[in-house]
Amino acid sequence: MACTTPQTSSTKESTNYARLCHLLVDIGNQALRDQFNVIHHPGKLHEVLAKNKSVLEDLKKKKILYLAQWDKLFPSDPKSVSSETFDISLLAVLFRNICGLTQPSNGWDNLPPESDTSPAADIARVKYYRNTVYAHAERTSVDEADFNQYWSDIRDALVRLGGPKYKADIDNLKTKCMDPEVEDHYKKLLSQWMKDEENVKDQLNEIGSEVKNVVKRLDDLSKREKPVEPPPLDHYCKDCKVCISSKEMQSKHTDHIIENKRQAAKKQKPMIKEALRKMEEKIRDCKSNIEEEEEQLKRCQRDIGTTRETVKKTVEPLIHTLQDHKKDMENSLKYIEEEAERVSKKRRQLLSEYHERLKSKAEELQATLNGNNDDDILETCENVNEYYKDLCDYEKSHHYEPAPNVRYEKNEEEIQRIKHATLGRVVTGNDSTTFYSMAEGQGLQEAEVRRESYLEILTQSLDKKQVYNADDKITVKIQTPLGEDLSTNIENSENGSYTVSYTPNCDGQHEVSIAVNGKPLPDSPWRVHVTPHQYKIMSQSAFGSAGKAKGEFDGPCDIAINEQTGEVAVADGKNNRVQLFSPDGEYTKEISKSGCGRKELNSPTSVGFTKSGDIVIIASAEIYLFHKNDDSLTKVSQKHAKDPRFLSVSGDGNLIVCDWSDNKVHVLSPDGTKPVIMPFKDLQVNDPPWFAVNHQEMFFVCYGLNHVVKVFNKDGVFKYSIGGMGSGDGQMSYPTGITIDKFHNLIVCDPSNHRLLVFTLDGKFVNSVDGPDCPGTVAASSTGQLFVTDFTQNCIHVLQ
Repeated sequence: MACTTPQTSSTKESTNYARLCHLLVDIGNQALRDQFNVIHHPGKLHEVLAKNKSVLEDLKKKKILYLAQWDKLFPSDPKSVSSETFDISLLAVLFRNICGLTQPSNGWDNLPPESDTSPAADIARVKYYRNTVYAHAERTSVDEADFNQYWSDIRDALVRLGGPKYKADIDNLKTKCMDPEVEDHYKKLLSQWMKDEENVKDQLNEIGSEVKNVVKRLDDLSKREKPVEPPPLDHYCKDCKVCISSKEMQSKHTDHIIENKRQAAKKQKPMIKEALRKMEEKIRDCKSNIEEEEEQLKRCQRDIGTTRETVKKTVEPLIHTLQDHKKDMENSLKYIEEEAERVSKKRRQLLSEYHERLKSKAEELQATLNGNNDDDILETCENVNEYYKDLCDYEKSHHYEPAPNVRYEKNEEEIQRIKHATLGRVVTGNDSTTFYSMAEGQGLQEAEVRRESYLEILTQSLDKKQVYNADDKITVKIQTPLGEDLSTNIENSENGSYTVSYTPNCDGQHEVSIAVNGKPLPDSPWRVHVTPHQYKIMSQSAFGSAGKAKGEFDGPCDIAINEQTGEVAVADGKNNRVQLFSPDGEYTKEISKSGCGRKELNSPTSVGFTKSGDIVIIASAEIYLFHKNDDSLTKVSQKHAKDPRFLSVSGDGNLIVCDWSDNKVHVLSPDGTKPVIMPFKDLQVNDPPWFAVNHQEMFFVCYGLNHVVKVFNKDGVFKYSIGGMGSGDGQMSYPTGITIDKFHNLIVCDPSNHRLLVFTLDGKFVNSVDGPDCPGTVAASSTGQLFVTDFTQNCIHVLQ
């Protein structure tokens, strides 16, 4: 008999036990009741019980049903019977006897196998777990491992029995806070249920004991004589491979090899162990294959569901398009019909009016003729014009455009194309490349702006072997931090290997999504951190050396690049000239004479390209314009810039000039004759600006003596500073030339620290580039290269 549930303080284990009690008592009972109501409709339950009353009476006589349960089945008012009063024990008896269910393979009182998910098996499963949970009643606790196992099995069985609506309630109950009084209530309730059933079992045990006593007496009567005990089989015959007695050894097996039975068994036990090991291994393999087969089926079913949805999404818009076309045509026909009816009605009304007028006139004329009165005839003839007018009006109203002919002009070519179009196809195969493919490579881990990155996709079969299928569709999608798609290139090696290359154009986290035949790879999407571009000096691309010959320099002061052609212009200060080079550093020509008396340029300090390809030069604090069409060099008015030293050309063609006469930045029209905005400077600084560039409606101005780059808005109002005195990250010492590169970074020449500094436009330090001995000025090409003048090495460095 079961004991009373003890009162204990609430612990994790005791709460687990209480939750299981709650699950079985409330939700379990209701789920079984719902299943019972599906089999026997509640409105006809009294008829079902009356029909099966003989069966139930027999169960009552056998004390399987006790009196309290009988009263629930057959109350004084038969129609008041309700399954709402039935508990698990009573429901279990009814399921087994009056519901037509097939007994589970393990019987009603044992745990059914996992593969059996029939209603009968789930009913037996719930009852089994009720008994299992009650086995913990003495200590009223269930550890976490058993709790999770019990809960999962019970939940799955209840959801199958009662439907998906129970899943949320069960999941909520698992995490719901349990009050100690509530815990005790459900513990006691389950205990009471078990007591009621134990009473029945005790009565059955008493009957069973009496039956056993009767059987024993019958056996005693049948055993009049005690049988002769056979001799023990203590030996083993290796020749016959049987166990034998000592007597048989001396008679039937005299010439055979005989061993002690225990020794023989000991020798052969390893063989059995080895066979058992192999069999267990095969069992595991078989179980694994069964699980894999089940998983494959689930995958196939998921594929079918996804494909069905894809077909639906593909076909339904086309159906809607045809339906819209049909609707448009019907609306057009309706409009034509309504318009024809309106016009016809209007014309009929007009004709009816004319008909009546003509009829009236005709009657007047006929009356005149019938009267044959000379005076009337003459008077009527004087008014005959009015009669003619009515006749003309009738003619006008009678001549009208006929109702239009209506037809549907078919586009037979398009109709046939649609009829014979192959919208898609369902592809099946017995390979598993979709599920076992993988991706690898540095391009899935990290990348750098403007450097090509690579990754490899391998299509594999179930046994992880690389396979190739011409029908496999590889999809790679890479999104930038702004959500834009990055272009990719996929190279198919036709052996199951696909090489993917891509070149990021901005830094930050990128998302790489890879799918094979529309199915994402297991780890997709990948998060790839793209670092800012790290410039490297291309030593083989450098050009120039110290000297006065063509292509040689003596103190290169400034450099500029033609955005359209890539042509490079270098202000060769001490050689009093500007030299021009091709994009790959080949010398092409020099500019050294001015148009005024063909005098030499004196110490050019700055150079730039206009939008038309002409060259702006500052030499001896004067601005010149070199016209490429006729190789002429003319001087620009100094009205707006008294002492210009350095310049750059903005994207809209304006000249940005650093004027040392007033230490301001002047923004002039492309021909240098008109100011575009008021000259500006930082009021906190009284030193001259060295270089200035414009980008995204902002001005970046280098103040070398103050070791900073200052940023101004489009109107010349100061916003913030970048840099500061020093040699650390983000610091600079007497910076000179600046530019904005292809990646929208600010590049600063830091000659005292023998490096270039890279900043974001808002002033965040990105990295530095060592190498140039004395970088003076810098220009960025449209292809992403940097061209840097080196004042001490008298050369141009090219950075990629």
